[in-house]
Amino acid sequence: MLQRINVVAGILQEEGRILIAQRAEAKHEGRWEFPGGKVESGETDEAALVRELVEELSVDISGVTFFEESLLVLPDKEILLKTFLVDSFNGIPQSLVHAQLKWVSVAELSKYDFLKADVPIVEKLINLRMN
Repeated sequence: MLQRINVVAGILQEEGRILIAQRAEAKHEGRWEFPGGKVESGETDEAALVRELVEELSVDISGVTFFEESLLVLPDKEILLKTFLVDSFNGIPQSLVHAQLKWVSVAELSKYDFLKADVPIVEKLINLRMN
């Protein structure tokens, strides 16, 4: 059985735009994602998201709603990504671990090279906007 890594990400929205983050480490350099990270043992998804967004963006969030999940199966592990719409946040997002952050419209999402686990999330956001 493959090791499963549980990951959470937040979809922060402001003035009709969504915050995306560009990875900095060499393995995924230049690829884009929704900010978040791994769920630690004993942590709920929501608690992990709150912690990760403080660590990565220096923002406090409140009011999250489950949006979508994506399962990426790799040769040596599975990554289960759960995304949440963030209703509100306090602070100005800062790039503490990413190469850069960008606020983009849903229509612009398709222009960015997202990590594989994030692609189904991007597709759902785009499809919802078009319907």
